[in-house]
Amino acid sequence: MMNVTEFDNGICIVGDAKDSKVVDYVKQRFGHVQFIICDPPYGNVVSDKWDKTKSTQQQFASWMIDWTNQWSTVLESDCAFYIWGGIGTLDF
Repeated sequence: MMNVTEFDNGICIVGDAKDSKVVDYVKQRFGHVQFIICDPPYGNVVSDKWDKTKSTQQQFASWMIDWTNQWSTVLESDCAFYIWGGIGTLDF
């Protein structure tokens, strides 16, 4: 599921950042973008269901790297890519 809101100077997509349909939508609609903000699961940091994973820290880190690499294909060379990665942790 994906919810897209367009503004005069940008868009907001609420969806699964690792879903190729979301990445494909951005590629088809805009080609390249200058700015991305993502708030993915942190990996068992908070007690909410969306944050639970059975992955090891190494597997979780690999998963993070995989989907961020997927998004790098739509980023312009002079872009910003912000990712929230945990609350009050010094890990990853």
